[in-house]
Amino acid sequence: MKNKALTGILIVVVGFIWYKAFFRVKDGLFGEETEVVVPTRNQPISFASLSRDTFSINLDYRDPFGETKKSYSPAPPQDARGSVNRAASRPIKQGVNWPEIVYYGQVRRTTSKDPLAIIGIDGYKHTLRRGEKLYDGILLKAIGRDSMVIVYQKEKRIFFRE
Repeated sequence: MKNKALTGILIVVVGFIWYKAFFRVKDGLFGEETEVVVPTRNQPISFASLSRDTFSINLDYRDPFGETKKSYSPAPPQDARGSVNRAASRPIKQGVNWPEIVYYGQVRRTTSKDPLAIIGIDGYKHTLRRGEKLYDGILLKAIGRDSMVIVYQKEKRIFFRE
């Protein structure tokens, strides 16, 4: 008699545990739909007002490997063939404050003639097609295998792939 009572109590406890586990899994998979309300702004966001970080490198320190001082002079940019890129080494007008733009390459289907460029703007990666605008008037004008042309505030620049 004692074993039958204990078995009955254990069956009820195990049934209750399975009941709770079943509804916990069901609610996790098919839980109630909660709507997230995102407040919208009526004003367009302008990224032109952000100030860019500027820094300088001070290399006047003793070298731990025996040399006295280091000096730094950046080498002119080179393209994939190893020749100096004259367009990138020219001085740039200081009128327009460009964001930091990096060209990573392009993706294209074998049957498509419209490639998708993968670019980085201020550290965020984006995918754009020719003629699309992004942010505050950044327009992708042309896409090539090793370069792209971007127009920003009526100024055009060529960016080469990293």
